[in-house]
Order: sequence, then C-alpha cells, then structure tokens
Amino acid sequence: MNMVRGEGFWLIQDFKGRLWKLDCESLKSNLVLDFHSGRINDASVSDCGNMCATVGEDGNIKFWDYVKGETIA
Repeated sequence: MNMVRGEGFWLIQDFKGRLWKLDCESLKSNLVLDFHSGRINDASVSDCGNMCATVGEDGNIKFWDYVKGETIA
C-alpha cells in the first residue's frame, strides 16, 4: 500500500493495514502496529504525548499509543 524510508529502515503498510519496519541491512521485518483493514486516509501525531489518531477507509477512527503499540480507543 505504502512505503516510507527512514535512516537505515523502511516503514511499510501492507494491504491488511499492518505497519512493518524493515531493516535495510539485515532485511528483517518487525510488526510495528496493526491498523485499519483498508487504507489509512489521514493520520495526526500529538505534540503532547505518545499518541496518534488515524482515520481509515473502513470508517473507523483509532487512537494509538505508538510507543506501547496499543490501541487507546
């Protein structure tokens, strides 16, 4: 679905809404978060905490703690 390059890694969103981190050197991947079942239409990161809000194609709005990798609401 989408890929974003960081320093030494790629963040990859697959078609099931999972976010993976791929290490460029070892080519090992780790599941970061399990998002929406379709595209993420928008995302916003909080400047006062470890929170992110996402709006999905599936009609859901989710709030995440991206440090803990947990859904808040």
